[in-house]
Amino acid sequence: MDALELLKHDHRMVEQLFRDYHAAYSDEQRRGVAELVVRELSKHAALEDLDELGRLLDEAKRVAPTRPHPHAPEEPPALTLAAPLAAAYDRIRDRLQRRPRT
Repeated sequence: MDALELLKHDHRMVEQLFRDYHAAYSDEQRRGVAELVVRELSKHAALEDLDELGRLLDEAKRVAPTRPHPHAPEEPPALTLAAPLAAAYDRIRDRLQRRPRT
């Protein structure tokens, strides 16, 4: 089961748990269902966070230089301007040298 299917499954499960909560007859039953809801929502949030982290990592890899530049500026705004230029330079150099992509 891939992450998207798992998220959809979790969503359906939480919807069912909310229905169970509203149908519960006692406070004890509601408390048990509420604990399950919290557990399922926590898992769901963790999966969404991992998915977002993966997207951010891919974006960072796309715009970051591929090797260190010891003389590059370390503070904004100069770093903000220099990093994309260094990244473009590195990628051109990597292609010319036929280095593998990361």
